[in-house]
Amino acid sequence: LGTLKTALLSEPFGKEDLPKDLFSRWVSTDDQYRIQIFAREDISKNDKLARFISDVRSVAPDATSGPIFVYEAGNAILDSFKQAFLLAFLFITILLFIILRNPFDPLLVLIPLIVAGVFTGAFTIILGIPFNFANIIALPLLLGLGVDNGIHMVYRMRYINPNNQDFLQSSTARGVFFSAITTILSFGALIFLSHQGTSSLGRLLTLGILSIMVTTLIILPAFYTLLKFRQTEERE
Repeated sequence: LGTLKTALLSEPFGKEDLPKDLFSRWVSTDDQYRIQIFAREDISKNDKLARFISDVRSVAPDATSGPIFVYEAGNAILDSFKQAFLLAFLFITILLFIILRNPFDPLLVLIPLIVAGVFTGAFTIILGIPFNFANIIALPLLLGLGVDNGIHMVYRMRYINPNNQDFLQSSTARGVFFSAITTILSFGALIFLSHQGTSSLGRLLTLGILSIMVTTLIILPAFYTLLKFRQTEERE
C-alpha cells in the first residue's frame, strides 16, 4: 500500500532530475545518448545470436555490450580450441613416430583414437550432450589420455609377444582395461556436480574414455590381425 501511495504521488520530471550515476550511463558528457537494443528472437541460440549481431553491426559497427561480449568470447574460445586440438594431434603424431620408429605403428595407435572420436561425437548426439565452452576442452585431453593405451597395446602386439594373437588375454590388455575403468570412475564423479558446465565435462570425458577403451581393445587388435594376415598372404 505504501508503494502504491508513493506511485500515485509521482510528478513529471526532466533528465536533470535523474540521479547522476544513472544519467551518466545513458548520456555522455558531450550530450550523446546511449541506445540499447533488444533482440526479438531468443539469442541463446548461436545462429540467432550471430544474426542479431550482424544486423546490429550493419547499422552500428562499433556497438558493444553483453551479446557481443558473449559472441566474441565464444569465437576466441573456439579458435583456441582448434589450435590446441591441432597442436596436440600434431605433437602426438610426431612423438609416436619418434617412440615407435616404424611408419605403420603410429597409424595403429591413431586409428582407434580417430574411431573413438567418431563414436564420442555420435554418442553426444544420441544422448543429447551438446558441446559447450566448458566441455569442449575435453577433446584435446582425450587425445593425451587415449594415446597411452594404443602405445601399450602396439608394443605388446609387435615387440613383446608378436606370435600370440590372443591379445585380450594378455596382462597389457587387462592393464589397459582397469586403467580405463579407474579413469572413467574418476571423471565420472564430475557428472554429479551441480555446476552444469563441469557436469557436462564429466559426461563427455566418460563417453570419450569408454569409446577409446573399446576401440583400443577391439578395433586395434582386429586391425593389426588383418594387417598381419595380408602381409602373410603377400609373402606366400
